[in-house]
Formats: sequence, structure tokens, C-alpha cells
Amino acid sequence: MKFESGKINTSPAFQRHSVWKKPDRLKLINLILNNKPIPTIFFYERNDDNGNKIYDVIDGKQRLETIVKYFDPKNIKQLDPIQGKFIQDSKYIEVVEFKSLDKDKKSQFTGYKIALIQVSGEYEDILNLFININSLGAPLKTSEIRNAKFIQSPWIKYINDFQKNKTGNKKLILVNEIFKRNNVDRMAKEEFILELLISVFTEEVHDGKTILDKILSDRTSRLSQTKKKEFINTLVWINQIFTIADIKSTRLKNKSDFYSLFFVLSEFYRNGIVTNDSITNKMIHGLILSFLNSVDMYNSHKKTKANDWIKSYSDTVTKGTDQKQQRLIRNDIIRQLLINLPHKTRDKNRTFSELQKHILWHNFRNNPKCSGKKCGGKTLTWDDVTIDHVKAWIKGGCTSLDNAQILCRECNSSKKDK
Repeated sequence: MKFESGKINTSPAFQRHSVWKKPDRLKLINLILNNKPIPTIFFYERNDDNGNKIYDVIDGKQRLETIVKYFDPKNIKQLDPIQGKFIQDSKYIEVVEFKSLDKDKKSQFTGYKIALIQVSGEYEDILNLFININSLGAPLKTSEIRNAKFIQSPWIKYINDFQKNKTGNKKLILVNEIFKRNNVDRMAKEEFILELLISVFTEEVHDGKTILDKILSDRTSRLSQTKKKEFINTLVWINQIFTIADIKSTRLKNKSDFYSLFFVLSEFYRNGIVTNDSITNKMIHGLILSFLNSVDMYNSHKKTKANDWIKSYSDTVTKGTDQKQQRLIRNDIIRQLLINLPHKTRDKNRTFSELQKHILWHNFRNNPKCSGKKCGGKTLTWDDVTIDHVKAWIKGGCTSLDNAQILCRECNSSKKDK
């Protein structure tokens, strides 16, 4: 079967996520079991990198997945088994699982003929066809149209690859929880991640989604490795401070609040402000959550006494939350909350100079033993010696001789890996 062999691709990059609810799937199966017609399924025929035929589903993803899942419940694990009752014309109609059907009904289901249309052509023409076809039925949202329109953009490709990568997706654990809690899908999550990424790239706050089309349509814009690293490390830092429980129980489940926190921490990271030791992270955690809880209390009881920061922040989350001006006010409040915490600024020089290496070697030349653990403290030669920070540079360690140690290349590489 082409589906099981992977020749039918229900999730090409331009395709939206599954949007059908259980009743929608039950109604489809009921139509088939009663030999009623269902809409045509459109495929895009193309060759993969090895020259094999692949069929991307342009229209009919939900239908095809439903049929396959019903016939073989072990398929498509993210979908629930398709059985149960739905309401039609004020009556309950039950759909039993496939294995419970009698012989005739099974034969009718497996022999049911589905209208198929295969198309080929330029990729841009296929994308336009996808948008036009899916403007009917459950209409495409703006985020879905944007994803399809700019699917070949390096920005969209980076986000899609980042989510598919197990390590990358783990860094999005809090963002994933936001959308899980709000039951939002259909490319809204991808668009929010893109907003976070663009805020790092431009180092600016923008009005809602207005910047997205501009960035995506600019074929000259490129996301540098430095900015990718800044984006990733900001996500890692937030994960070190906050937990899924925090997303579930506080205002951080709201995109507007999370965006502001992310933006300010990315600023701190970019400017070399180091506050990611465990003690300071706990202070940030307590300070931010206490403030956000105060905002919630003020929103619930306007007569509650509150300082100007709480009042101003409250105003920004009750009207035009994604407007640039509201975001700027929120960002400034978060920035002021955190700026007075204990912190260090990273040393501008990350690597030791050749002169520092010579001075340190001179001090140790009578007993040039490696300070690392991996090699067991072997005797070093000038060709093998490396200079390393005792307190890591990324944690605020200075690139100075009083924070330097000599290591063999093996121990230094091992330390970097950790």
C-alpha cells in the first residue's frame, strides 16, 4: 500500500495540521459505510531525491488519515480510534470499529471507490492550488496561508526543521505547553515561534504579525548562526528558570506575557549580562511570578492596591496586547524588574591571548601537569598545553590569569562537550 510505504505524504511542508474533530471523522466513515460520495482527493506527483514517485496530499489530508486510521487503528498514532456516536438531524448515529463490522460492510468499505486527481507542475503553482482549494470547507487561517505561501523561505524551513529535531523541540517545551493549554493549532504555534525568532533577528519589537510578511518575502534576509544561537540559548535559559507547572498556573500561558519575558532575556543574553546561575534564576522565577500574580489580582479586583508598574502592565494585557506600544511598555517593566538583580557582564575577550599562554606556562613550567580529570594529570608539553577558564566564560568567568588553568587538549575538549 502506497500509504504504508511512505509514497503518500499527508504532511508536506505546506500542508496544515489535522483540524478535524472526532464527529467530523465519524461522519466521513458513516458516509462511506452507506456508500455515499465524498469529495475528491488531490495529490501532487513529484520525484524525491532518489527518483522515487511521491504523492503529496494537496487536499484530502483529513479524509485520507481518517480512512487509514479506521481501517488500521495502529496507524497514525496521534489520532484517537475512530468509533463512537455523533449527532445528525437530532439523532444519534453510531459508528462501530472496523473489526466489528459484518462481512458485507467490511467488503463495502474496502471496495469503496474514492475520486482521485493527480496534478504536477511548478511548485509555486501547486502552492496556489493548495490555497485556492482549501479556501472552501474549513477555510485556511492567515497563518496557514502564510506558511504555504512562504514554505521555501529559509525562516520557515528553519522553524519546521527545529521542531522536527528532537533536541530542538525539547527546547520548545514551554512554548508547546502554551499552545497545548489553549488548544490552538493550525500553524499558530509556528507563527508565534517565528515572531520570537524575528524579535531576536531584528532586536526590535513589532506590531503583531505585520513584520512576518515583510521578513518572509525579503529574499535577501538571512538568519545568521549568531542569531540562531541567541534564539536557542534564550529558550534554554527560560527552560532553566521556569517549568511546565508555571505555564499551567500563571500568566505565562499567555503569548503576550511569554513574548515579553523572552524578548527581555534575549536582550540580556545579547548584551552579555549573566544571570543564569541557579541562585539568580530562582530569584528571577520568584520575582516574575510574584509580579504576574499581582497583575492577575489587580485585574480581578481593580480596587486592590497596586503600584504603577502593575497598573501599567495590566493595561497592556487588557487591550491591544500585540500592539507595538503595549509590548514596549511590558518589555520595559520586565526589564526594570530584572535589571537590579545580581549579575555580571561577560568578559569581552573569550579566548586567552598568546602572551597570557606564555606567562601561564612560565609559571607552571617546573611542574606542567594537566588540571583535568580525564587524563589523570599527565605531564604537558608546550605543543599539547591549552589554557582554559576555571569558572566558565559563559557563567561570567573572566579571561584573566587568575581564572586560568592549563589543560591537555583531550581534557579541554571533554570539558567543552559537557
